[in-house]
Amino acid sequence: METDLSGITEDTIFIIGAGHFGARAARIVCQQSNSPVFVVDPVEKGLANLKDLWVKKILGDGILTAFEVNKEIVK
Repeated sequence: METDLSGITEDTIFIIGAGHFGARAARIVCQQSNSPVFVVDPVEKGLANLKDLWVKKILGDGILTAFEVNKEIVK
């Protein structure tokens, strides 16, 4: 799975899961921070519920995404 990881900075915040608590965390972070926010969830419906937020949505597994992010940072 290829994930577009452009926009990652040292201030980037990753939220794993777009369920009730992940969506709440995304809303709070977006209100209180200007840091880029990536939300990872394997269920498209959860990500679709975040359409009103300025976050980058990644459809996929959180562990695999973390691995891909680590590879990108180490380059």
